[in-house]
Amino acid sequence: MDCLLKNNAESQDYGRVMTFGLSEAELEILHHSLLSKNTEVFDTDVATDLVAVAAEVIIIKADALDKEGRELLLDYYNEVADYSDEVVFWIGEPCMSKKLIKRFKIFASFDDLEKDLK
Repeated sequence: MDCLLKNNAESQDYGRVMTFGLSEAELEILHHSLLSKNTEVFDTDVATDLVAVAAEVIIIKADALDKEGRELLLDYYNEVADYSDEVVFWIGEPCMSKKLIKRFKIFASFDDLEKDLK
């Protein structure tokens, strides 16, 4: 897990942002979108990091998850969805329970998420 960005500006504090499955170009776009925020961005390629490391925002590219990682995350969020306060951005097909479809912010592509970040 790598810390890709740490900003200490005095604007809105987003805390820690965890990402999974984003390309280098997408991480660069995210970096520029969060420049004015007090933010640490961590990129991981291990799905368990997304539940083990506390973060205010989690960005998951669904097609980068293997079957076990997808099941782990969906099972976890089905259990804690009513009690967790992190924001989960899911990029890709929303093959999940209706509870999680309502809970997650779902985007068809990173480009759609990027528009929402502006």
